[in-house]
Amino acid sequence: MPPEGSDLESRQYAILDERSATDQTVILGHSYSSLLMRDLDIMTEDEADQWQTECDECEDEEDDSWREWRVRFEDADALSTILCFEGEFTPKVYNDEFVATYTDAAGVFQLRSAYRAYAEAALPS
Repeated sequence: MPPEGSDLESRQYAILDERSATDQTVILGHSYSSLLMRDLDIMTEDEADQWQTECDECEDEEDDSWREWRVRFEDADALSTILCFEGEFTPKVYNDEFVATYTDAAGVFQLRSAYRAYAEAALPS
């Protein structure tokens, strides 16, 4: 359970480590359903239909995985919100390839750049 007064929910944790003091980053962890957080955008129509069936069957199951991201302090609250209030962008932060694309050489996920790229790709041409 998060400490009293924390904005974190019970499915989240934040770790401040030695590196946090020097580069102003935090490790944010969140539990999730590996089934529900599959990226619909990379599925074929048949895969999407099968996925929807599986999601309907497993609706009440508990989360089965944990994921961590190192982000800048100023991005931690935004990422926490994205993870708690799941939207169309949320599966992207569980997609290894997407996260790797927007993670810098120091291992920091560049949330703002990732979200901007996602939003621009979603705009009609």
